[in-house]
Amino acid sequence: MWSVCYAANGRRLASAAEDGSARIWNLDSKTQQVSVSIPGGKAYSVAFTPDDTGLFTANEDGTASLWDARNGTLIRHFAGHGARVYSVHPSPDGSQLVTASEDNTVRVWRVADGRELLRLTGHSGWVRSAAFSPDGQRIASGSDDATVIVWNSEDGRELQRLRGHQNRVYAVAWSPDGQSLATASWDGSLGLWNPATGALLRSFKGHSTWVRSVQFSRDGQRLVSGGEDQTSRIWDVNTGAELLQLKGHSLRVRWAVFSPDGQQVATAGGDNTVRLWKASGDPENRCFEGHRSWVRAAATTSDGKILATAANDLSARVWDLETGQTLRVLLGHSAAVNTIDVSPNGREVITGSSDGTFRAWDLETGAERLRRTTHGSNVFSASYSRDGARWVTAGSDSMVRLWDASTGTEIRTLTGHSKPVLAAAFSPDGSQVGSASEDATARLWDAATGSERHTLRGHTATVRSIAFSPDGTQVATAGEDKLIRVWETRTGSIVATLRGHGDVVISVAYSPDGTRLVSSSTDETARLWDAASGRELMVLRGHDGWVWTARFSRDGRRIITGGFDQRVRVWEAALPAQSASWAQQDAAELNAPR
Repeated sequence: MWSVCYAANGRRLASAAEDGSARIWNLDSKTQQVSVSIPGGKAYSVAFTPDDTGLFTANEDGTASLWDARNGTLIRHFAGHGARVYSVHPSPDGSQLVTASEDNTVRVWRVADGRELLRLTGHSGWVRSAAFSPDGQRIASGSDDATVIVWNSEDGRELQRLRGHQNRVYAVAWSPDGQSLATASWDGSLGLWNPATGALLRSFKGHSTWVRSVQFSRDGQRLVSGGEDQTSRIWDVNTGAELLQLKGHSLRVRWAVFSPDGQQVATAGGDNTVRLWKASGDPENRCFEGHRSWVRAAATTSDGKILATAANDLSARVWDLETGQTLRVLLGHSAAVNTIDVSPNGREVITGSSDGTFRAWDLETGAERLRRTTHGSNVFSASYSRDGARWVTAGSDSMVRLWDASTGTEIRTLTGHSKPVLAAAFSPDGSQVGSASEDATARLWDAATGSERHTLRGHTATVRSIAFSPDGTQVATAGEDKLIRVWETRTGSIVATLRGHGDVVISVAYSPDGTRLVSSSTDETARLWDAASGRELMVLRGHDGWVWTARFSRDGRRIITGGFDQRVRVWEAALPAQSASWAQQDAAELNAPR
């Protein structure tokens, strides 16, 4: 799929495909209305006339065409370019058309009769994109010569040349008020320019490779881009901040556009699909405040209604996850509370602290039931077995310890790590224990005998977190080397390495169904991953500082994060952005949103 555009009323969508067709879809019924076959090859770009009655196409054979958008009848060809036409854009009043071509020229045509009015020469490379300004008085064009030229649309004079990109300029877009110009480049960046002076106002960086398209929202406050890295991204025009990543295409995103009301984004991908997304797809829905220092750990009851958190302010808190109300505060530790877990039956929580103790608390009353001093100065990790009968703890003494959860009796000590152990967890069936240490290893242990089954070597720095998959066949580890690694528990071999975080990865956890992973990092983000492919699905931004913990609620509906900013954030675990995915190959496929 090469291109996609909305009709002005937002109720229809046009697309240009690899198979040499252009199609118009009804967004209300999600059915195809019109299909046209492009003469002499494929269409690279499509654009509705301002009144939505016609559709322009930019054609491989060096022509542009105008089609009746109601029945697909050819109205007119615009012939004159000597090579492929990449871009079509009508003037605001619909009387003219500007085209950009591989022949290094920009041309302006009279729509009424197809007559060529202007031929703009000045680029030394293929011209990828050209567009009229909102008032129709200027034209901007972007070229493989890495420049953008602003032209007078009346006489074709060059008004300004914008230099700053390091490679091809694939797309240009005017702001709604005509005061700014946005560009997308092969150099991996977007540019925001003053077209009158040629000054670069802001650069937007985030795509990992070529950026192929850019467009403003109608209010001029956001940009949407499509890239070779298989993502579309939404940006804040005023700050340059990346607001949202839209991930789902399996190949490059060639085009991305806002709907007229700014509520959706349509993308055209090299995977031959058109996808519709919510443009305001931030999944965060609540922020809980109450802790007075870093939030280090979080856990929920199995029904997903109660949240427990631990923080550096010497306290643990119990929250109503639906309302965000603090139900009770657990006080008693004399140092930072590093870890917390909720019993499987939802009646108790266990906490571990830098005061050298772990404690069990009644979840309903907040009363302390049991206390043990262990692990020297710090208990970094404490959690339940799935049946609730045992605890596993880890700490600064480099040991992992197993306990009877009813009596607090120590059952077994697991020795082998040479430095403090920062995390430990039971496998789902309770037969194994996994641990993560500052000695740059993770280890798998036989819970019944205490013998070491595997030493997991691969991280090049401290391993901060370990989590078993729900079926127990894999474990994921998070390291200070910025990596997440997935291991096979039977052999101890590495299955996958997940890259994306820009700094230390502090925590990692599986979703209850095992299909996804969530991680947190000192790069101030949490990230959602596809567990099978290792593909990054979503970046969760919102914390002001390091994100210390991220995990799914036990019902799988939400993601809980806690950060250096003293806040707990609750996010919807369902991918929020994509609302539909359609394949162009068969009109019937449009009726089945993905």
